[in-house]
Amino acid sequence: MAKQPDRRKRVLIDELQYRMLRVNLAYFFVILLVFLVSLFGPLVVQLLNADGSFFARERVAQQFLLLDDTIWLPLILTFSCLGLHSILVSHRIAGPLHQLRQLLGGIGDGDLVTRAVLRKRDYLQKEEAAMNNMIDKLASKINRIEEQAADLQMRLGSLRTAITTGASAEALDQLGALYEHAESLNSTVRQFKIRPDVTSMGPVAVSTGLTAVSTSTH
Repeated sequence: MAKQPDRRKRVLIDELQYRMLRVNLAYFFVILLVFLVSLFGPLVVQLLNADGSFFARERVAQQFLLLDDTIWLPLILTFSCLGLHSILVSHRIAGPLHQLRQLLGGIGDGDLVTRAVLRKRDYLQKEEAAMNNMIDKLASKINRIEEQAADLQMRLGSLRTAITTGASAEALDQLGALYEHAESLNSTVRQFKIRPDVTSMGPVAVSTGLTAVSTSTH
């Protein structure tokens, strides 16, 4: 299987970079056109409107050729430098965006271990901090849910043992503890908004089930 090239070592790494480069090139060409028209336009007009004398035309032609010989190299160097600078700046934006996009995809798949790590000169440093802070908060909530789920499982085992041995008083105690832990778990889960109108059907269902078990135990 062919090894994928390192995107950090590529000149252009993202579609956003191509779009930014196209916009900058359009600006460059507009500026170049305005500059050339402003510089050569008056000479062309003088050349076309000369009074017919050979010396007047020759003077204008010499000015035209002098500018033509001396201006193109500085222009090429200037616009080349501007183009390279544009690519460098866009790289510091597109690179972090690509990494953050991949990180969001990983979060969607359940990866709460990977963190965003940008280079010191990259832009979007605040976005990196916000992304990592979001992952930390999500991981903390998931850890809390895991702890509560493990506690619920342990309480269910104790309740099953109490029912099997006929210890009704202990079963009622475990039932009350289960209800409290279920309420705590529901409270943690309700911190996640997955739909516009969040209902409270979860706690009601748990309460009804526990009431039924309590009644059957009596």
